[in-house]
Amino acid sequence: MHDILMSFLERNANGDLEYGRVMDLYKHEDKFDDPRWKEGLKLIKESFSNHLKGYGYEFKMKGADGKWQNLYLNFSSL
Repeated sequence: MHDILMSFLERNANGDLEYGRVMDLYKHEDKFDDPRWKEGLKLIKESFSNHLKGYGYEFKMKGADGKWQNLYLNFSSL
């Protein structure tokens, strides 16, 4: 399963994430009932942003003080 997921998140020859490949994960949204899977897809949907000609993902978590804090994820360590 890990290898399948990571194949969607691999960078292309230019070192960029490919929007289409990441969004292909949504095709499998209903195949798993694990809450971590559902939450992961929800975070990807919420974090997608389009800046100029590039695509990016930013994950944030609301702290106890109500402020949003950046979460820095290293996909290669998963």
